[in-house]
Amino acid sequence: MNKREFNKHLNACSTKKRLDTDKIKALPEGVRESMVKILVRYRAPIVVECLTPSTDMDWLASCGYLYRTTGKESGYTFLHTIEHSIK
Repeated sequence: MNKREFNKHLNACSTKKRLDTDKIKALPEGVRESMVKILVRYRAPIVVECLTPSTDMDWLASCGYLYRTTGKESGYTFLHTIEHSIK
């Protein structure tokens, strides 16, 4: 998956410029796995709903994704690195 395909899927999961977690969960597992890989490549926080049961959590931990935080403003739960500050 490249950045263009990622943006297409991300826009399909958005409602009024906000993520819809139900639409994320409705995506096929392969697409969600590819989205996680793109987010890790660009060191972005990962919305927990993107993770699948087959996601290798040890691999994410080795990439620095050790922290799970719920944003006060957005209400989304993120898996992120120490570099990110979730508001």
